[in-house]
Amino acid sequence: PLSIEIIKLPNKNYDIEICYFPSNATVQPSIQIRKITNDSVKVISDYNRYNFLKEYQIKNDSLFITLSDTMRKHVKEKKIGIKLPNE
Repeated sequence: PLSIEIIKLPNKNYDIEICYFPSNATVQPSIQIRKITNDSVKVISDYNRYNFLKEYQIKNDSLFITLSDTMRKHVKEKKIGIKLPNE
């Protein structure tokens, strides 16, 4: 995977990493949201068929992202709100 963004969270003992997984002959592209601590990586969510992180924002205890698939003739966008883990 390619790390797109690492988000440092105030008042949390973990960071959020947004990764891009390129496509190949058998797998579609995807964007993955991960919780990173000193000793572990946990997948929070995975979004198939998206290849570009347009924007992100942290509000309270949620991450809001806008993803797009720039490989289609008509660009497909998706806005998502993700509740962040407590710890």
